[in-house]
Amino acid sequence: MAHDVMGLAALAVALVAPSLARALGLGGTYAAGAALHLVGTGVLATGADSVALTVVALAVIGAGLPACFVPLFGIGTSHVKVAESGVGSGLLNTFNETGAALGIAVIGTVLAASVDSRLDDGGSVADATAAGVGNGFLALTVCSGIALVVALVLRSPTCAPEGADA
Repeated sequence: MAHDVMGLAALAVALVAPSLARALGLGGTYAAGAALHLVGTGVLATGADSVALTVVALAVIGAGLPACFVPLFGIGTSHVKVAESGVGSGLLNTFNETGAALGIAVIGTVLAASVDSRLDDGGSVADATAAGVGNGFLALTVCSGIALVVALVLRSPTCAPEGADA
């Protein structure tokens, strides 16, 4: 169910992402996506007991995905010369995939270390798992906060010129 909620939210935002990019600029759209991630992961980091709140938080995260990824490639290639566009987009894809793999490794390590620590302290498997997942989402919240700061700092240089299509 979680994947369905995130996927539907991502699809809905992906359909309007070009309009958002025109209205907010690429940097503004990326900042909005990072803010959505920050809110969604922040809610899940608190260990919310409500299924409805968890579903809403996952939908918010899902909505933030295309709001980040759609403008990311425009921002990343906006200063690349046409003759070098293949190399530029290839590097962007490489960094994107490397970042995703690194993120999964770091978050997985935080989660596993938290679970092991709680189990070593005599906690139940359910309690240890909940703590591990909460700490994993806390690490994601920190990453989302960093992404939002970067987006806000870079927003000015990534704004489209007046009258230009994003």
